[in-house]
Amino acid sequence: MPFKVTVDYKACTGCETCVQVCPSQVYEMQEMDVDGEKKNVSVPVRAQDCIGCMTCVAQCPSQAITVEEE
Repeated sequence: MPFKVTVDYKACTGCETCVQVCPSQVYEMQEMDVDGEKKNVSVPVRAQDCIGCMTCVAQCPSQAITVEEE
């Protein structure tokens, strides 16, 4: 079943926790312009590989990640 993975870039602190805990390697850190500020954020570059385990959601200290069934 496919999942929709969303990161709130304003809330993301760039801690890389999701990158470390994701068993499917969905996330990659990238530098982005967020509200005119350069910021390292987690980007779900392989969202299609998400297995819906919700580990990233549970471990994200800033609660910046949502995973929903499509």
